[in-house]
Amino acid sequence: MPTNCAAAGCANTYNKHINISFHRFPLDPKRRKEWVRLVRRKNFVPGKHTFLCSKHFEASCFDLTGQTRRLKMDAVPTIFDFCTHIKSMFQLGTTEALPPSKAVLGPAVEHRRKTAHGMTAPRIQGVQLLHTKRALFSMTDLDDNICQRYIEMITNIVVLSLIICISLAFWIMSMTASTYYGNLRPISPWRWLFSVIVPVVIVCNGFKKKSLDHSGALGALVVGFILTIANFSFFTSLLMFFLSSSKLTKWKGEIKKRVDSEYKEGGQRNWIQVFCNGAVPTELALLYMIESGPGEIPIDFSKQYSASWMCLSLLAALACSAGDTWASEVGPVLSKSPPRLITTWKKVPVGTNGGVTVVGLTSSLLGGTFVGLTYFLTQLAFVSDLDISAPQWPIIAFGGLAGLLGSIVDSYLGATMQFTGLDESTGMVVNSPTKEAKHVAGKPILDNNAVNLFSSVLVALLLPTAAWGFWPRE
Repeated sequence: MPTNCAAAGCANTYNKHINISFHRFPLDPKRRKEWVRLVRRKNFVPGKHTFLCSKHFEASCFDLTGQTRRLKMDAVPTIFDFCTHIKSMFQLGTTEALPPSKAVLGPAVEHRRKTAHGMTAPRIQGVQLLHTKRALFSMTDLDDNICQRYIEMITNIVVLSLIICISLAFWIMSMTASTYYGNLRPISPWRWLFSVIVPVVIVCNGFKKKSLDHSGALGALVVGFILTIANFSFFTSLLMFFLSSSKLTKWKGEIKKRVDSEYKEGGQRNWIQVFCNGAVPTELALLYMIESGPGEIPIDFSKQYSASWMCLSLLAALACSAGDTWASEVGPVLSKSPPRLITTWKKVPVGTNGGVTVVGLTSSLLGGTFVGLTYFLTQLAFVSDLDISAPQWPIIAFGGLAGLLGSIVDSYLGATMQFTGLDESTGMVVNSPTKEAKHVAGKPILDNNAVNLFSSVLVALLLPTAAWGFWPRE
């Protein structure tokens, strides 16, 4: 049976007359690591017989349906009185007149000392020494946390100062180039500052939430800066695509792990994935700035054909990526029927490249519409001459069409040029040929990143040209 609680400063011990239960550290590495982090004891490694008492868990953490009090699968300890614990440590030197059990061990151990007549003085001293060591470890851990917070605060100040300096340097360069060439429109310092600070904040948040790894964060900074400085409508569309895709990738992760052998915790994206989804929009944003300069313009083919074509092409690329991501993340979870291969319409396992469902196609349409709606609302907020320009509402329908078409193109390329196999030993879908994998569809020509890149290129080239014929004129 457990004898004492492993939390620093907690003196609760096992006693059948006290309504306190003890719970072993979980075997799952992820949950075990989280418990150890919350306990906040330096160099603490829980053993096979290490327990926490029920006083450190909220009432909602317990499953009371059975005869015994059990913890729920997602329960974590959150109740710790670190401040009281440190205060008791500083009072150790002034409590010599008190009995040792009251000064160090607390009322629970005092009760045990009174009832356990067989306990010897050396044993009591050993327990006192054990709890004193735990107290010292906890105080050192808290000191480290305070120092870490100060370092983070100073780092944030330094980074903010560097961002302001970089923004001012870019603005000076812009003013110099405008003065020298004469035909370039200078960019305001506020636009430079916004284009540097906001992408940094978003990328840092994405990195902390494991939506991006180190290389992906650096790539996202470049893509975010270029799209933000070029056009705020580009920026908001990219932002909504990133946020929605990150949320959906993490959504129902436990279900996706069972069918996808390459599923990553948090859906971390590296620089290759950022490049394949962001290379086309970045290139189009650069061409847009060369054509018309940074700033927001209405989409009007009769007045600014090239710039309008580039805006719709960039929107098509982002909507294509969003539609494909929404379909692949929502379809396998919500679809009640198995997917069908887009080339043969045969039923295939969940997670097969090129497999489509009604739920997935609907999700791709909604994903593209979501990006198109974001672009449209940004146009309403930042474009001043909409009253003398062509109607902008078709942007929403254009985004939805780009999302749906992008998902279909991606599925077709995946079904024909991307290998899909079923590992019969694990029952999971794999994307590379192995001896254990049974071939389901496709040839090992492209990987998932290359398929995404080719899909966005095709949609970005085809849809704006088609839209030109149907776009309403002023």
